[in-house]
Amino acid sequence: MAGRSPLHNTLFSVAGQVVGRLLALALYAVLARHFGPDLYGDMGLGASFGVIFAVIVEPGLNPLLIKDGATAPAELPQRFAETLAFKLLTIALVWPVMVGAGWLMGLRGSAIWAVVFAGGTALLVGLEDLGSAVLTARERMDLEASLRSISKLMFAGVGLLAVALHASFAAILAVLTGAQAATGVAMVVLVRRSGLPVRLSPQLQRTWAQVTRAWPLAVTGVLWLVTLRLDQILATMMGVPRADLGDYNAAVKLVEALILFPTAIALTFSPLLARAFVEGPQRAAEELSVGLETALSVCLPVAVGGALLAGPIATFVYGGSFSGTGPLLCLQVLGLPLIGIQFLSMYALIGAGELRSQTLIVVVNLSLNVAGNLVLVPRLGILGATLAALTGTVGGAIASLALVRRHGMKPALGGASWRPLAASAVMGAAVWALREHLPFWANIIAGAIVYGGVYYVLGGTRLVVALRTRRERRLEPAIQA
Repeated sequence: MAGRSPLHNTLFSVAGQVVGRLLALALYAVLARHFGPDLYGDMGLGASFGVIFAVIVEPGLNPLLIKDGATAPAELPQRFAETLAFKLLTIALVWPVMVGAGWLMGLRGSAIWAVVFAGGTALLVGLEDLGSAVLTARERMDLEASLRSISKLMFAGVGLLAVALHASFAAILAVLTGAQAATGVAMVVLVRRSGLPVRLSPQLQRTWAQVTRAWPLAVTGVLWLVTLRLDQILATMMGVPRADLGDYNAAVKLVEALILFPTAIALTFSPLLARAFVEGPQRAAEELSVGLETALSVCLPVAVGGALLAGPIATFVYGGSFSGTGPLLCLQVLGLPLIGIQFLSMYALIGAGELRSQTLIVVVNLSLNVAGNLVLVPRLGILGATLAALTGTVGGAIASLALVRRHGMKPALGGASWRPLAASAVMGAAVWALREHLPFWANIIAGAIVYGGVYYVLGGTRLVVALRTRRERRLEPAIQA
């Protein structure tokens, strides 16, 4: 296995997430203008079908592949071959069933074409995610970032070319589906480059055993999707004006883009946490402490700076017509470091084999979110939905820490958080003082400089050194055990 440090892997993972999200954002902005509201709505409907049926293609096998591949590398080639065969088979079976379901629901014309192609694209993403999981297990985040970037580059490239050629709605969706299918070829090339053979080994009985083992992970994925979307549905049902929902959705889109930071860090640490648990809960707690400090060091300054500059950022991205987005974004972005705590704790619990416990974290988050919406939205309108979402995130973070401690992992949260908290507080004071004197982008740069300087003075370089040397110094014994 390649000797790459968590620092190296984190940087590549973040880079891949950033490139992928920027390319996707550019494409969807062009498609929205080209199609108009009606056809763009059909495209979203078709993609929703694919997301729903994709649960069958990915019933929680990828996180298990990361865990098992990290702790038992010799078994990874066979597990990958079995999982690849399963996903190809389920895509072939589910795709026509999905189209049939759309047809039975009365979808015709552009709507049914959207189910065929946009829905199919969502199913084919399962191959890309499988490649990402295998490369993560191999700790090859440089190749994982390349896979994500190549995928989105092909996807955006052919989509923009089709728009430039004035292709029809169905033709544009078809070439996008073809680009996503081509990502499967890129996945094969990059997985082979990591040193892993690519072959098919249909072993339905063995794979079914893994599916039954992974069902809590599938439930977690479904509940997380519900958590991201349910508050908007509840707010609509309770009569929140559409304009307010537009402001809220705009804030949500920005926060979803920023989630790339905790996502990248959690993915980087997922194989490390799984291998660390081989030596016991205390060893895993040490690894989790480093992961938490890394996540908080990145997410806390982003949350504080984002909250203080939410208004001008929202105006810059969406224009003056979204004047209500800033106050909502100010609250929503504060949940970013708490999401980092949740994601890392969930991977720690997966590494410990406590799959139901990590599902419980999302259950707590969702339950508090729903209860908060029911109580707060009638009184506060869309602000109540924002507070409800933040309440759910706080509850999920508290549940995360409680559950990892329950299973013997007691991370040093105080030691992991005091430096980023102190540096973020100083940075926040500087950003607030400069808000009337600098444009927001210059204030962001100034804030980053202040944060980096304070973090350095407080001894933050120890984290960088730990991340650079951690694999060789601490994880090789776990591999040999």
